[in-house]
Amino acid sequence: MSAHFVRPNTLWLNSGGYTSPGICIPVQFVAELFQRFGISDNRQLAGACVLVFGTLQISQSGKKFVELEDLNHISIDFGRE
Repeated sequence: MSAHFVRPNTLWLNSGGYTSPGICIPVQFVAELFQRFGISDNRQLAGACVLVFGTLQISQSGKKFVELEDLNHISIDFGRE
């Protein structure tokens, strides 16, 4: 999993190449998501496993993604011991 901000308003989580679906997290969810999962920097999401429930969408360029609509629809496992 990789994570990066696209413009200041969207956090993108990508799990693989172009054919793998991405996860779009709107900025209004980022602070609470980070607090809920003990994240202080988006780089901490590297290697995490993410489960998200939502509707699969396809961008104009053909990229598949799910936009997070509710913080109750995402779970993150860091595999921490």
